[in-house]
Amino acid sequence: MISSRFPVHQLRGYLSRYLHSTWSHAPHIARARNRALSLPDLFLKRSFLETSSERELARTLLTYHRNIGGNRRYDKTIRKYIGRLREGLLYLLTSSDDLVTMLNRFLLPGSTYEVPGLKRAFFIPLLQALHHDRYGQWNQQIEKGIQKLGMQYWQPGDTPGEIYQQLTRAKDQLRSLDEHFDVFLLDDFLRVVGSGAFPLETEEPAYSSGSEPSIHLPQIAEASLSLQTLQQQIHFPIEMIVEIEQLLQEKRQVIFYGPPGTGKTFVAEAFAVYFTGSPTRVTLVQFHPSYSYEEFIEGIRPETDATGVLRYGVKPGLFKRFCEEARGKTARYLCIIDEINRGNLAHIFGELLYLLEYRGKTVELPYSGERFAIPPNLYLIGTMNTADRSIALVDYALRRRFHFIRFRPDSAILRRWMESQGYPAEWDASVLDRLNERLRLEGIADNALIGQSYFMQPDLSREGLQRLLRYTIQPLLEEYFFAEPSRVEAILRDLWEEG
Repeated sequence: MISSRFPVHQLRGYLSRYLHSTWSHAPHIARARNRALSLPDLFLKRSFLETSSERELARTLLTYHRNIGGNRRYDKTIRKYIGRLREGLLYLLTSSDDLVTMLNRFLLPGSTYEVPGLKRAFFIPLLQALHHDRYGQWNQQIEKGIQKLGMQYWQPGDTPGEIYQQLTRAKDQLRSLDEHFDVFLLDDFLRVVGSGAFPLETEEPAYSSGSEPSIHLPQIAEASLSLQTLQQQIHFPIEMIVEIEQLLQEKRQVIFYGPPGTGKTFVAEAFAVYFTGSPTRVTLVQFHPSYSYEEFIEGIRPETDATGVLRYGVKPGLFKRFCEEARGKTARYLCIIDEINRGNLAHIFGELLYLLEYRGKTVELPYSGERFAIPPNLYLIGTMNTADRSIALVDYALRRRFHFIRFRPDSAILRRWMESQGYPAEWDASVLDRLNERLRLEGIADNALIGQSYFMQPDLSREGLQRLLRYTIQPLLEEYFFAEPSRVEAILRDLWEEG
């Protein structure tokens, strides 16, 4: 008999929906399965545990600890307690004790095989490796997933062994509902339920494990649901989104500036759809050194008429056409200028500098002779990569007409993004902070630090991080230290060894 807050048919529906989602095909599930199957061959053998030297066993356990994402600060603990760990592993292999007794001997403070600092994250994978068809993982997200399903059978004050026994009971009941689930797949289902990425009935999708404070919201472009959707996309605090909107409403044009990888263009595009209410009222142009006034506002372009005769006519540019599309409408329109500081701004904008500040006035355009004004319902967001060109080099007349919003490398955004993926990462978002702090110590300015977007990759395993450091971060650092490659190697080596 299954005890849950949901009827059996609804539980089956959740399991089926998970199986048909992309979550069930995430690469970390296969990695966890392969790791558990390979551990017995590596060191969970009685002959190895009885005959190996302390040094050999310690080296093997350190490798295991790192492969499961363990922190290197416990390396000394493993070496110090290697004798107790050997005895504990032999007990795990040979004992006929029940599950509760066995786990309590490892996890209860002061128990026979308890090792300071090594908790369930170290010992449960060993138990799973010996009984991979029976026992699964145990972490906070799995606990929370079971609680959300209303299947928490343990009580406050229960021992670790008793809690794990009840977790296993709940998992066995869920697996009985769908034969396609092994312990690894079910663990991942419970993780995404627990994280909020897989919403249950009456539950809104969550992007963060924390809750946002209650604040007063001024008038915004869309209802609060759209604001929540934007928040889930960009992982910004809600106050920051509201502030961006207020600044944009105030001057009608803002610039997002910051180091590469801080999400400026991504946020601009997502925010533009939220702010206007429709992607059809958003346009994007990217400036570059050869981009001109003629392409942006208007210019003379060759064309052939119906008789094949070549003529030169005045053609409107991208921004002028967009203005005409917005003119006379009540809806908001927004133009994103990506890499705004890479173009010759005075040359591209021309008399537009005047119109940006005085929206109610018109000027005569030099090619067509038409009177032109920027409609009041048209807004601009520019993005500026400060690693390419400092904000100090931007024309002062242009700077006065824009609000400038700084984007910094932010591990909190990276952490919320990682939580939203619905499966656990094998490394922590603090790697971003450690990398940038080291770059500062090496003399790299804040405008050239590395943003969180570089680390937002599908593969959140340790192997995935290692590939990212080698093939994405290392080439970038080689540009920074092109004459001193040894500094790059030292930075990445220290970063990896710090865990």
